[in-house]
Amino acid sequence: MNESDSIWFYVITIFSASIFAFLSQVNFNKEKFSLESNYKNLNYREGNYYNKFFIFLSFVCLALPVALRQYTGTDYASYVELYNNISYLGPFSMVPQYEGGYVLLNYFCFVIFNNYHSVFIITALLSNIFIYKGILYERKKINLGIAVFAYGFTLYFLEFVIIRNILGIAIIFYGYRYLLEKKQTKFFIIVTIACMFHYSMAIYYIFGMLFKDKLKKLRVPIVLGLVVSIIVLPNISTYIFNSLSSVIPRLGYYSMDFSSAEENNRNISLYMIAYTLPVILFIINYKKLIKQNSNNYFYFYMYLISILFLFLSMSNPILTRFVYALWPSLIILLASFVKLFDRTIIIKMIIIIYGTALIIKFVTIESYGLLPYKHMFEIFFK
Repeated sequence: MNESDSIWFYVITIFSASIFAFLSQVNFNKEKFSLESNYKNLNYREGNYYNKFFIFLSFVCLALPVALRQYTGTDYASYVELYNNISYLGPFSMVPQYEGGYVLLNYFCFVIFNNYHSVFIITALLSNIFIYKGILYERKKINLGIAVFAYGFTLYFLEFVIIRNILGIAIIFYGYRYLLEKKQTKFFIIVTIACMFHYSMAIYYIFGMLFKDKLKKLRVPIVLGLVVSIIVLPNISTYIFNSLSSVIPRLGYYSMDFSSAEENNRNISLYMIAYTLPVILFIINYKKLIKQNSNNYFYFYMYLISILFLFLSMSNPILTRFVYALWPSLIILLASFVKLFDRTIIIKMIIIIYGTALIIKFVTIESYGLLPYKHMFEIFFK
């Protein structure tokens, strides 16, 4: 598959998954083909509010390309090397350098399957299962098609690049329900599990402590923090990062890998421009979003905090990992916003054009190594 065909492949994959997710909320039983407007008339199991078959098709569309890839994605070779080191030296030799959960997963795949590709298959399936679980938790109040589409132009391509990080984010996304249901203990257990795959998920211990009533009281400080961060915090974060790098050597690797990379700086500029644009729509329609779904205030402030980290990442690109960790909030907010204006076609068209542009841009970022797409069965099609 050449680069041009690969771009089309990615675009068609995400659109197909989004269409299937959209169809999962369509009521085919009514005389007139329409989106469900009365859940009582749906011929689905009570409480689902979606068609499981179409959701499964949507899931397969996105999970399989990640699971079956070969030599696609910047870190592919390094993850293969990690698997080989664990298989030869044992899991305990890698624990000081890598998170214990991911090391054990590799060792499990070595013992059971004796094949490095099983790691990519299992992580792809797990990441997508948890992300779909996170999306479906809000199924009554969002447009599932837009939610899957938003996933496609935010976190999806990072599954090809930062496997451990995305698995941790996916687990946290699933765990949002426990924060929203005021089950902090369960949420902290979820955070602990996520930290076993990527340490950056530890930031959610702080969010767990701030959640709900306390977070509401911090609305003004958070907004002021966004303004202050533009001017002051980048310098402070540089000092903190450099101090931590002397204590945690692995942080120094990220510093050397990213700090002088011009392309990474361009990527962060892209993130700043593209992923801050929706905040205007969310602020204008904030009251409507909260009225539609009270959980949206949580997603809104998580999204604002992601913008804060985005500004901080100008001086320390490693902080983009925290931005990624908060992107599930953008997925839900965009899907909620479209649901709010479900009968307005122009809103859907704007989101589709916006998302398609980001998909193409993501795919063509050279440092992500997504082109050309190669899969493990390619040899049979030559």
